[in-house]
Amino acid sequence: MVLDHAMSKSADSGLVCTIGYGNRTIGEFVDLLLRHEIGHVVDVRSAPWSRFNPDFRKAALEELLTGAGVGYTFMGAALGGRPRDADCYVDGRLSYSILAEKPRFLLALERVMAAAEGGLRLALMCSELRPEQCHRSKLIGNELERRGVAVLHVDEAGRMLTNAQVTARLTKGQADLFDAKNLDLG
Repeated sequence: MVLDHAMSKSADSGLVCTIGYGNRTIGEFVDLLLRHEIGHVVDVRSAPWSRFNPDFRKAALEELLTGAGVGYTFMGAALGGRPRDADCYVDGRLSYSILAEKPRFLLALERVMAAAEGGLRLALMCSELRPEQCHRSKLIGNELERRGVAVLHVDEAGRMLTNAQVTARLTKGQADLFDAKNLDLG
């Protein structure tokens, strides 16, 4: 797999961050990746296409990123926020706690952790611009942090935020009133 191959080529300190493209142009998106020294994008969209921006369709995105010296791996089938497994939904809503226990999700999470431990600087990418509005923070970021992997999120202004800062934005600082770690905030 591409991610596994990229791991063997990296010797720098690893990093796991997330990024959304939202209304960014492909040029702005690539500039952010390069500014934050991201060497690999892991696409965590369940459906790897964009109705509004053809540059973010899977094939075009992979070609553009490769041309900019950034690797690309699609892992949306395992890490996407809209899984096909009907048993991941309760009353029509995705249950993050159920999805987080699926073998496919756990294996993909292990691959991401191994890539970071191997020195790869990678960004988990989805479409939502604001990280607190996306499963990449509420599900993947929280699950990685529970396993001891620090996660940073590139926000809508291009700043790096910690997972705790993103959670505080989501809960408006009220996480102490309830155990936010056990909530499905999706």
